Amino acid sequence: MLDYIARADKEDQELVALEAEDGITRKGQAEVDEVFNEWKPDFNRKSSQSQKSPRHAVHLVLSAKAEITSSNLKHTLIAARATAEKHFGEQGFKYALGVHQDGKYPHVHVVVKTTNTDKQAKKLRLGPAQLLEVRQTLAQELTNRGLAHVATREPAKRKVRHSNMKGPKPDTLNRVKIVLERMEKEQRQFERALSRSNPKVHVTKFQRQQGMRPNSPTFSGKPSSGNHQESR
Repeated sequence: MLDYIARADKEDQELVALEAEDGITRKGQAEVDEVFNEWKPDFNRKSSQSQKSPRHAVHLVLSAKAEITSSNLKHTLIAARATAEKHFGEQGFKYALGVHQDGKYPHVHVVVKTTNTDKQAKKLRLGPAQLLEVRQTLAQELTNRGLAHVATREPAKRKVRHSNMKGPKPDTLNRVKIVLERMEKEQRQFERALSRSNPKVHVTKFQRQQGMRPNSPTFSGKPSSGNHQESR
């Protein structure tokens, strides 16, 4: 991600200044590697007791809904820098950022190392509440510089599978079969329980009397005394 922000891995694109929390800017692969090598000692591998790999860093995109001009790029960078410093730098987290102008709006990519400089402090966790605070700070910083913004909660993302996505397609038919098999199994278990509780009751006949389709996998009941049952 550091390479992506600084365009260090793109020979055909102009390099972007990568600015760290210390205010020093770096350009080119060699200087970007300096930041990575500084962070690397805290990148622990997945332990044998853990099911998930550790998250070494988080990536944020701070954008301004404004025309891409040199002035707006400058204001967006300053606002993003102030936001990152308030929420991460002042809390003891190292970060690096760079402004991009290849999209619809000027935007700044920020990578934050999740391990705090204080080894006793907890790792960085960004939930919806924390992200909203970041957006609010960014909106205020942009507004202070003439780019009026209002922070809102990020809308929930719908999971959509695009035609060009890699990997196997979801087997919907197989999922339906599994559900039906489970329902049929529950029906058989109910019939066995009913016959043991009251062998005089004919299951199919009882279902017809109740206006239900025989052997319906959605039918369930609770046996009671006599020849009557209550639907559950």
